[in-house]
Amino acid sequence: IARDDGPDILTFTEAGGLARCGMNAAGVAITANYLECDRDYRDLGIPLPFIRRRALETQHFAMALRVVAITPKSGSNNMMLSTAEGDAIDLECAPDEAFPVYPQDGMIVHANHWQSGVALTKLRETGLAAVPDSLYRDRRRAATSPPPSRW
Repeated sequence: IARDDGPDILTFTEAGGLARCGMNAAGVAITANYLECDRDYRDLGIPLPFIRRRALETQHFAMALRVVAITPKSGSNNMMLSTAEGDAIDLECAPDEAFPVYPQDGMIVHANHWQSGVALTKLRETGLAAVPDSLYRDRRRAATSPPPSRW
């Protein structure tokens, strides 16, 4: 997407969908995956693809984090934001609150279950019935990953 009013954007998605992940010319990138909790679909919020797109329209990492963290959502979602400079923060988002997950050993690995200890004290995970293998997929991936390279 070539833009006159902000950084150009490159997005990727499933056929027929709107932006699920992408990056912009300012060096901000976003990826996302499924989460579910007991707060989902109680109230109307901004559709998740619009939030992701708005994050990619920002010029600065902090503003992308703000968009994801404070925008009301209808359902939960995990959104990982990163920069070309090497910063990354994963935001586990309930409809009304976001919980940061920070890199460990230079990596963020996330499957489809809540990882934030704070989140797990405040909400109830409801997605594991659909994806019970999530509990070990992220750990398996982290265990097989080579050490992160340094720029």
